[in-house]
Amino acid sequence: MEDVQLSDEFPLIVANPGRLGGKPCIKDTRISVSHILELLASGGTVERILEGWPALTPEAIEQAALFAARQLEAPAVRVKTTA
Repeated sequence: MEDVQLSDEFPLIVANPGRLGGKPCIKDTRISVSHILELLASGGTVERILEGWPALTPEAIEQAALFAARQLEAPAVRVKTTA
């Protein structure tokens, strides 16, 4: 199966049903966006993350964080309005 780019805005974020269960990840790696967020949330700096995962780039980490933020902009619950 091939990688699917999820957004023109974030070309380094891809998904592949055959890799990580289709979770969004960094292109050409098995490093998920959620893993990067966990590293950042636990106090990891970009520099330390790059030391531990040399396949990453600063741009990939930035795109992962921004991609996740964009996903959270969508409403979680649709509000029914009366017309």
